[in-house]
Amino acid sequence: SVGARIAGLLGDFSSPGGASEEVGALGRQAVEPLRRYLAGPPQSVPHARQLAVRLLGLVGGRDVHEALREVLRRHELNTLPPTIAMSEYVVKNEAVEQLNLVGRHDLAEDFLRAFRLDRLPAAADALPRLRVTAAIPDLVAALDDLSASRRADLWRL
Repeated sequence: SVGARIAGLLGDFSSPGGASEEVGALGRQAVEPLRRYLAGPPQSVPHARQLAVRLLGLVGGRDVHEALREVLRRHELNTLPPTIAMSEYVVKNEAVEQLNLVGRHDLAEDFLRAFRLDRLPAAADALPRLRVTAAIPDLVAALDDLSASRRADLWRL
């Protein structure tokens, strides 16, 4: 079945290029198995889920964009154990990267939410490009946090 083939591709970290080729050949048939995979629980290592997000981005289309938005809304990082949260952080950031590639301005709210909740770097990158003025206070606060963190590091020296 297509789902079993997709699962096998995601489990084989030695050949991500082969996964891209195969999903490219499967096209739209790959979307639902990838979506189901990403609906599953987060994992302690992000590689397979991150690859699933990239493969969805490769296929593209409105239903893919919705699947990637679901990745952003699912699994609140602050409720997960630290190692799982760090892994899912990578997956969510990849989802923003893939959504950012399509250049849809209607996704600005998703990016703003992703930045506010999870401080995703890809969201911080997308917000100014989309001219989301509502993000300015959040971006400034993040810079202040970074500055405070750096000042604290200097005091430890």
